Amino acid sequence: MACLWAARLWELPNIESVLLLLRSQSAVADLQKAGGIRLRRGKTEILAPVQGHFIPSVDAPISHLLVCTKAQDAEEAIASVAHLFTADTNIVLLQNGIKMQQKVSKHYDKQKVYALSTSQGAYLQAPFEVVHAGFGQSYLGVLSPSLGDKPAQAERLMQSFPVQEMNIQWDANITARLWIKFAINCAINGLTVIYNCRNGELLQHPERLATLRTLCDEIQHILNHTPASPALDNLYTQVETVLLATADNVSSTLQDARKGQTTEFTQFNPYLCELAQNYHLTAPANERLIHQFSATLARMAD
Repeated sequence: MACLWAARLWELPNIESVLLLLRSQSAVADLQKAGGIRLRRGKTEILAPVQGHFIPSVDAPISHLLVCTKAQDAEEAIASVAHLFTADTNIVLLQNGIKMQQKVSKHYDKQKVYALSTSQGAYLQAPFEVVHAGFGQSYLGVLSPSLGDKPAQAERLMQSFPVQEMNIQWDANITARLWIKFAINCAINGLTVIYNCRNGELLQHPERLATLRTLCDEIQHILNHTPASPALDNLYTQVETVLLATADNVSSTLQDARKGQTTEFTQFNPYLCELAQNYHLTAPANERLIHQFSATLARMAD
């Protein structure tokens, strides 16, 4: 995602510079060797000569920071460059998981914190060679409680983004959208790992479907008793719609699990169980899923 967004931002005529903040000197060297980011979409290909910097070497103030890490790495990544923030810095979070988003928006209350929820699809063919594989929708909105919804501010920020290329719309209630996405992730991602299946396959087997329905009912019950969450009505129908639309997709959580990488799962069902405990609710279906998820990862690691 970082390569996709960096390349799309580079195309904008009003953007002075686009920098990739990288975690190692070797990654900087790889980007220099590649000459930038190669972006493919369909039969079209561009080379965006985006520069990369090893994070400790960056010393210029940051005007816009797009955080494209996995959710579990986001806070550490932001902290590594926080000394470069000013009162005018815009922090834009692209992660899954409402917990991290809430923490960042509260901690960096002197900056302007936004969320960007997107269904754009991308994958790397090679280091810094990204394919824009699926053209979806993107929604941008305010997370910082003190900012509120200010049309002029929204318009200025939108001018800094590839609105048409990435199909971006302003969402005055982005937090509600993030809660719903969180609920859907809680219903789908862990199960795809447990059953080691594509999204649509959750609907094709009676046992999996029954587990999914039970899980959706429990997630909906917990979130409907969580004051910060919008009211959910028939979560299963929304989940089914997503599964049908992404039937051939492999969830990001399953992709990471298959590679032996750390997943974002802790941002989903375990946090839901925290919410249940906070509001004196039980969560047996989610607790069972967490146990099965851990056992599945252990088997995959053998």
